[in-house]
Amino acid sequence: MSAKQSMMNSKNQNTKWVSVLTVLSCVAVVYLHVNAIYWLHPDGIVWYTSNFIECLFYFAVPCFFMLSGYTLLDYRQRYNTMLFLKKRFARVFVPFFVWSVLYYLVYNDMHFNTDFWSRFLHCKIEYTFYFFYQILFCYLSMIYFSLIPNKILCFKWLSVCCFIIFSVLPFLDKAKLLNVPDLQIFFYLQPLLFCFLGYFLGNTNLSLKQRTFIYVLGFIGFLFHYFGTAFLSYPTGEINQFFKGYYNFPSVFYATAIFVWCKYHNWDFIFKSETSKSLFNKVLSCSLSIYLVHIMIVYHTLPAVFGYFGINNYPIQSFTYRIIAPLVIILIICYLITFSAKILPMHLHFLLGYKNVTPVKKEYSR
Repeated sequence: MSAKQSMMNSKNQNTKWVSVLTVLSCVAVVYLHVNAIYWLHPDGIVWYTSNFIECLFYFAVPCFFMLSGYTLLDYRQRYNTMLFLKKRFARVFVPFFVWSVLYYLVYNDMHFNTDFWSRFLHCKIEYTFYFFYQILFCYLSMIYFSLIPNKILCFKWLSVCCFIIFSVLPFLDKAKLLNVPDLQIFFYLQPLLFCFLGYFLGNTNLSLKQRTFIYVLGFIGFLFHYFGTAFLSYPTGEINQFFKGYYNFPSVFYATAIFVWCKYHNWDFIFKSETSKSLFNKVLSCSLSIYLVHIMIVYHTLPAVFGYFGINNYPIQSFTYRIIAPLVIILIICYLITFSAKILPMHLHFLLGYKNVTPVKKEYSR
């Protein structure tokens, strides 16, 4: 058996942690948006809890990019480029476009105007959809990077270069230690840092010593993000951005630690009962749908429901609400999407962002 075939078989046999990290990242995104009170810099205990939730779940978007890099940068080993583009177009672009139209209609009182195309192209319909513009660019970039022969070694050093360009240099510029030109022009290139990192870490066997070092860096990144932001934001009453940003070193260290931890953690306990396994697969099937739909529920449906029942003080400051509501929202979306998928023909499921997954089977030791 060739080394390439061996790597492919190993990857196919160890997808459980990929599915778990996909679900965790999906849940984390909902927590971040339900925790929107954070950006108002509330006082007292609300500030400390909202800052903790923000920092705890900050790994979501970086880990999505890392998973994309790990699973797709070697797509040529499974299918050709035309099939790759067809799959990405149907799986990501079409539901993204369909839901962009729906959001546009909702935000414009069900009127469709000629400014739709301009707003769609410039990510001015729903800001949180910026993720799709970046991930679609990553897919196009993978056509080129997938041609690289020695990917693990090459992507290791590309990760280092991207970290210097997109993490170190902007941080030094923020600290006024270096005058760096505005790197926003690299908006579409920045996620490649996580794509390269995901492929390298996902295909490299790390020793316990190496993993421990990564976990320590991740913990340090979390501490810098939490305490650094709290300390710098206190005098002004506004969120200080010095330690924030997905490509800033606290986020890179923290997301990398979460990625590695998920890869090496034993997740068998999730699949021991049929109930937990079924719930897990349901959330996994609806992961893209949850990302697409939850904004509508968090910022529009829930306030309307509270208003209908005469609850004028929308409980966004409640810690209990910010812990429980994301889980309830996810369950509601999963139910609605699954119900809709049963009505629609199977070949139209992609419009919902729904993808039926094969139940993850328990792995038995030999």
